[in-house]
Amino acid sequence: MGYPALFVSGMTTLVGGIVLLTAALAFEPGADSALSGDWGTVAWLGWFFLVIFGSLIGYTTFMRLLRDIGACRAGSYAFVSPVIAVVLGAAFC
Repeated sequence: MGYPALFVSGMTTLVGGIVLLTAALAFEPGADSALSGDWGTVAWLGWFFLVIFGSLIGYTTFMRLLRDIGACRAGSYAFVSPVIAVVLGAAFC
């Protein structure tokens, strides 16, 4: 509660990303070639969508909910999030 929600979500995402990148490079064949960034336009757009809506907005909102209303009530976010994802997926596909 002593740190801003954006800081907490940013730091946990950064540390998690470093751990997952290290594990992928160690155990996944072809992970090093994926680092070249030659993914194509559709893959980049999908990645940016997930970064902005899934990580930046979604995770930061969840951290604020935890701080402001507590863990029990913030847990209802887990029930609402899939519904919103399905609706957005249906709208854009």
